[in-house]
Amino acid sequence: MEIQDIRRARLAQLIRDHYESQADFVFRTGINQGEVSSLLKNKSFGEKKARKIEVDSGLPNMWLDTPIQSPVTDAITPAKIEPKFVPPAPSPELQWVYPDEAKILSNYRRMASVEKQLLSESAEAMPKKPSARFAVDNSK
Repeated sequence: MEIQDIRRARLAQLIRDHYESQADFVFRTGINQGEVSSLLKNKSFGEKKARKIEVDSGLPNMWLDTPIQSPVTDAITPAKIEPKFVPPAPSPELQWVYPDEAKILSNYRRMASVEKQLLSESAEAMPKKPSARFAVDNSK
């Protein structure tokens, strides 16, 4: 069995055993849905991508490269694999949001903490009132 086949089998096992579905895996790790599907089928599954998935999934280094019937992988249990992101229960004020707001929130949840900090600082630096160039002229 080649290394890419081992990685595919391990990724499928990870999703099957530790996530509710492939969509749940995608949501919790922020990995692109199409890419996950392609990796499971026939896309080149290189070293760099394997290590990124391990980091994003909270797996030990080289976990995807270890054959399934290995003593090393038998020691990994669901309790030891923590998703990178576990969504909180929605607060009452966030239960209903516009689609564009939901998209922004979804993208925000996938950002690294440094990116979130930069975004927050940029938003705080914006004027509290929309500038004249964004104002809508309803008189016409």
